[in-house]
Amino acid sequence: MTGGSSGLGKSICLRLAKARHTVFGTSRKANGQQVDGYTLIAMDVCDATSFQGAADAVIAANSRLDVLVNNARLGIQVRWRTSTQN
Repeated sequence: MTGGSSGLGKSICLRLAKARHTVFGTSRKANGQQVDGYTLIAMDVCDATSFQGAADAVIAANSRLDVLVNNARLGIQVRWRTSTQN
Protein backbone atom coordinates (compact mmCIF):
# COMPACT_ATOMS: atom_id res chain seq x y z
CA MET A 1 0.00 0.00 0.00
CA THR A 2 1.70 3.19 -1.09
CA GLY A 3 0.94 5.99 1.34
CA GLY A 4 0.25 3.50 4.12
CA SER A 5 1.24 5.65 7.07
CA SER A 6 -1.80 7.92 7.30
CA GLY A 7 -5.28 8.70 6.04
CA LEU A 8 -7.08 6.32 3.70
CA GLY A 9 -3.96 4.22 3.13
CA LYS A 10 -3.52 3.59 6.84
CA SER A 11 -7.22 2.75 7.21
CA ILE A 12 -7.01 0.17 4.43
CA CYS A 13 -3.81 -1.31 5.91
CA LEU A 14 -5.48 -1.61 9.31
CA ARG A 15 -8.55 -3.30 7.85
CA LEU A 16 -6.48 -5.78 5.83
CA ALA A 17 -4.20 -6.55 8.79
CA LYS A 18 -7.23 -7.11 11.03
CA ALA A 19 -8.51 -9.60 8.44
CA ARG A 20 -5.19 -11.47 8.92
CA HIS A 21 -3.57 -10.49 5.63
CA THR A 22 0.16 -9.82 5.53
CA VAL A 23 0.32 -6.09 4.83
CA PHE A 24 3.19 -3.77 3.94
CA GLY A 25 2.59 -0.04 3.81
CA THR A 26 5.04 2.50 2.43
CA SER A 27 6.03 5.94 3.60
CA ARG A 28 8.96 8.22 2.84
CA LYS A 29 9.88 8.27 6.53
CA ALA A 30 9.31 4.61 7.48
CA ASN A 31 12.04 2.35 8.81
CA GLY A 32 10.60 -1.17 8.74
CA GLN A 33 8.71 -0.90 12.01
CA GLN A 34 5.56 -2.86 12.82
CA VAL A 35 2.62 -0.49 13.21
CA ASP A 36 -0.82 -1.72 14.28
CA GLY A 37 -0.32 -5.17 12.74
CA TYR A 38 1.36 -4.22 9.49
CA THR A 39 4.89 -3.31 8.41
CA LEU A 40 5.87 0.15 7.20
CA ILE A 41 8.79 0.31 4.78
CA ALA A 42 10.53 3.33 3.29
CA MET A 43 9.65 4.29 -0.26
CA ASP A 44 9.39 7.49 -2.27
CA VAL A 45 7.00 7.07 -5.22
CA CYS A 46 8.99 9.69 -7.16
CA ASP A 47 12.21 7.62 -7.00
CA ALA A 48 12.46 4.45 -9.13
CA THR A 49 15.37 3.12 -7.07
CA SER A 50 13.36 3.57 -3.88
CA PHE A 51 10.39 1.80 -5.48
CA GLN A 52 12.55 -1.18 -6.48
CA GLY A 53 14.07 -1.33 -3.00
CA ALA A 54 10.63 -1.46 -1.40
CA ALA A 55 9.49 -4.22 -3.77
CA ASP A 56 12.65 -6.19 -3.00
CA ALA A 57 12.06 -5.76 0.76
CA VAL A 58 8.49 -7.07 0.50
CA ILE A 59 9.53 -10.07 -1.60
CA ALA A 60 12.46 -10.84 0.73
CA ALA A 61 10.14 -10.79 3.76
CA ASN A 62 7.16 -12.53 2.21
CA SER A 63 8.52 -14.34 -0.91
CA ARG A 64 5.90 -12.72 -3.14
CA LEU A 65 3.75 -9.68 -3.78
CA ASP A 66 0.10 -10.46 -4.55
CA VAL A 67 -1.56 -7.03 -4.65
CA LEU A 68 -0.29 -3.46 -4.95
CA VAL A 69 -2.57 -0.56 -4.03
CA ASN A 70 -1.34 2.77 -5.35
CA ASN A 71 -2.69 5.21 -2.81
CA ALA A 72 0.14 7.71 -2.25
CA ARG A 73 -0.72 11.32 -2.93
CA LEU A 74 1.39 12.74 -5.72
CA GLY A 75 1.02 16.02 -7.49
CA ILE A 76 2.67 19.08 -8.90
CA GLN A 77 1.66 22.38 -7.44
CA VAL A 78 1.72 25.45 -9.69
CA ARG A 79 0.19 28.85 -9.37
CA TRP A 80 -3.09 29.02 -11.22
CA ARG A 81 -2.29 32.34 -12.89
CA THR A 82 1.05 31.11 -14.22
CA SER A 83 -0.08 27.68 -15.42
CA THR A 84 -0.63 27.03 -19.11
CA GLN A 85 -3.48 25.21 -20.79
CA ASN A 86 -1.17 22.24 -21.42
